[in-house]
Parts: sequence; C-alpha cells; structure tokens
Amino acid sequence: MKHKLEYFAFVSLIFLFRILGLNGTRKSADYLGCILYFLIPIRKKVVIENLKSAFPRKSEKEIKKIALHNYQNILITFFELMLLPYLSEKKVVGSVTLVNQESLMEKVNKNQSVILLTGHFGGWEYCFSTMTLQIKKIFHMLAQAQSNPLVSDYVMKARNTFGNK
Repeated sequence: MKHKLEYFAFVSLIFLFRILGLNGTRKSADYLGCILYFLIPIRKKVVIENLKSAFPRKSEKEIKKIALHNYQNILITFFELMLLPYLSEKKVVGSVTLVNQESLMEKVNKNQSVILLTGHFGGWEYCFSTMTLQIKKIFHMLAQAQSNPLVSDYVMKARNTFGNK
C-alpha cells in the first residue's frame, strides 16, 4: 500500500509538471530545493560536512550556498527526468549543448566503444537522451533501481524514452 501511495503522489507531480512545462518545472524545482534546504533539511548536515571536506578553503557562507544549489540541482535533474517522456525530441535536443561532440563522433564513426562516466552533476539524464538523438546511437546506462518498484519502473522507462537502454 505504501508503494501505491508514493506512486500516486509521484504521478500527481508528473501531472503538475506537464501543466507547468519544462521551464516552469525547473523553477518549481528551484523553489522546492529552497524549501527542502531550509525547512526539511534531509541530510543537510552530511552535505555540508562533505562540502567542507571537499572545499576546505571555502567560507561557511560559500559552503551553504553550494549546498543549497546542490539541493536545487538534484531536484531539477529528477524533475526533468519525470517530464522526459512528455517532451519532444526538439525540446530535449534544444535544452543541452554538447561540447566536443566531434571527439565522441570520431569514436562512434569508427565503431569503437566509449565509456562515459557521470555523477549526480548537471542534467546527466538529459545529456544521454540528447546524445542519443544527435548522434543516432543508443547508450546503455547503469543505474540503481529505486526502492519503490512502481516509481523505479517509471524512471527506467523515462530513461529509455529516446531509445537508451
């Protein structure tokens, strides 16, 4: 029952995002990131301690600003993924600029394998969809399943929207 309730909330958010569109969804993620950071600080202490370790020369104010942007960035990326199945190819391709695409194309044209590594940084979900559409090659991604199998199925289908596996 818990998974079904979570999934209902999840699908309700997707419905709202479809109404708001991509830009409205991104703005909503910014606002919600602030709310989470200030009012529901999930793992906030861990985030701040990790940032202090990674950036020992940054001031407390700079660390907190990076932490806030981290919350916003994670939500933007996740919300974009939720909306991905409802976006046109043109919208997805127009949302990402691929830098040094020639280097990747050189390998693809020689039928060579390429391993791309990314973390939870920037629009990695969008990036793979954009690359698939622009270079006409399918990417095989490695991702961990979500704890809710209903949400996990949606997320995996969203990642596969434009042909990726």
